[in-house]
Amino acid sequence: MINLIKQQELNRDFTSKDLYPIPDLHLKMFLQLIVEVIPVSYIFCYSAGIEPIRLILVSDPYSYLANDEVKNIVTFTNSTQPSIQIIYREYGTVNDLLQRGDFFLSTNCIDANCIYKKSGPYNLKPSSDKLITALRDHASNTFKNGLKRAAEFYELANFYFEQEKGNLTAFLLHQTCEQVLRTLIILNKTATVRSHQLILLQKEAAFYYPALQNIFDDHQRKELKWLMLLQTAYVGARYEENYKISFADLTFLKDRLDQFLSRMELHAMTFI
Repeated sequence: MINLIKQQELNRDFTSKDLYPIPDLHLKMFLQLIVEVIPVSYIFCYSAGIEPIRLILVSDPYSYLANDEVKNIVTFTNSTQPSIQIIYREYGTVNDLLQRGDFFLSTNCIDANCIYKKSGPYNLKPSSDKLITALRDHASNTFKNGLKRAAEFYELANFYFEQEKGNLTAFLLHQTCEQVLRTLIILNKTATVRSHQLILLQKEAAFYYPALQNIFDDHQRKELKWLMLLQTAYVGARYEENYKISFADLTFLKDRLDQFLSRMELHAMTFI
């Protein structure tokens, strides 16, 4: 039987007095459906009050569903439910990383974010306060170094912009944007990010930080247009003889990235 938000279901390791409330009937129904079709032991919500809602689903080690099937369900859900985005992690992996230290899981798989725990012998232990402090210190240094490198790219872009060298400016603006997105992903993901595609990087970074959905424009189509324009500079500015970008477009991209960097510096602590 499915029970959501039931204090008696939480073991001694997840016993928050103030669990995340689910006033939204649509979300309740969605969760009920999810735990029916995917073997889940825990669900954590780490974006209270922010849309789309982000959920971490932890597998049930005592039930089985082929990984491909789970991936298909998660992919389908994320593409058809824009107000809810989910990631799925194996129970054993989560348990191990919580004890060894993983910035994303350790700071989000906490009792205050636990909105569902299946009855049974499940015993995820939250990371210790000491470990979380160490992880935050490391993340802070990673963020500062990444932002410093992005600022250096931007300075060079500004220099070449003043020299009216549009191609180099465009390339370096791409590097500025990529560096910030890559840094924010690395804070939350141990695997190396092997892509220079800004649209993919932004999508992944925005999963962890919803505010990053809009760098250049509040409207998604226009945002994609600017990301694609900047993306063409990564190859075009270096290798294509006929590549050109207008002064107006460069000015817009440069100004918005300047604002983006300022926003990162201003709200640095919200990312850590």
